[in-house]
Amino acid sequence: MNLSNIKLLFPKEYQQHRYSLIHFNFFIQYARVAGVDVELVKSDKRVFISADQLIFSCLVNDQQVIVDYADHSTKNWKHYYPGLPYFKFQSNLPMVDGMIPLGPPMVGVKKQGSKGATMREYNHTKWNYNYQPGSTVLCKQLPNGAATERRKVVHTILNKNFENVDISANNDQLDFWNAHENCLAAVCVPGATNHMVDRGHVELIGLGVCTISPELRTVFPRHQLLEADKHYIKCQDDYSDLVDIIVSLEHTPDKCKQIGDEVRTFYDEYYPPTRYWQWILENTQ
Repeated sequence: MNLSNIKLLFPKEYQQHRYSLIHFNFFIQYARVAGVDVELVKSDKRVFISADQLIFSCLVNDQQVIVDYADHSTKNWKHYYPGLPYFKFQSNLPMVDGMIPLGPPMVGVKKQGSKGATMREYNHTKWNYNYQPGSTVLCKQLPNGAATERRKVVHTILNKNFENVDISANNDQLDFWNAHENCLAAVCVPGATNHMVDRGHVELIGLGVCTISPELRTVFPRHQLLEADKHYIKCQDDYSDLVDIIVSLEHTPDKCKQIGDEVRTFYDEYYPPTRYWQWILENTQ
């Protein structure tokens, strides 16, 4: 499929939106990296960002599509747009009929003075990345929002039971990625809900890092799910078995490497920009 023949018209007003740095820029960056021709245009009846719904509307080769960027899978506005392809970033099980999963957003954008990064920088990092499990356990997530208490609990567990731990947050995004290249594993405590793959987690998946999380129910393109103990290590919802899991991994680092290799293969099969946009086109043509 030749993606250079695809035209995406996107509302240029997105640049002033509160979610411009993540969801919107990810969508645009992924399109451009895939070879899609992106044009920013003034909003109209078919190209717009809703003021009261967490959706944006754009044109893909003159086909209007709706993209839902709400983190909570139980909340959607699909019934307002009958007959239009309705995509959703965070589709979790159980799926809403007719909703097309896009998985989580990942790399957003880098602005002057920010700690972000570009998709080009992520791809360069990924190309040179060679995950080799070491001894340090990471959980470099800021306790905030709906994940405040859960992340505090995990940070306390790690600090109390292990010497080689890194729970520092607010890192530059490039430093965040590079810090995981030689970790034993990364504990990823989901954000809005306890069973979703969030942005930092999917970035680690693409780099082939072994991660530990509760059961993950995020649906990726082509209706794919990450498999526990193949693509990540599943822990209890309350993280009560985290110590036992990590102690076991300390004696079997080869298992971490195997899981990292498997999940990187998953990403390369279902989530790189070209495959991602092929999935979008299959559901709009």
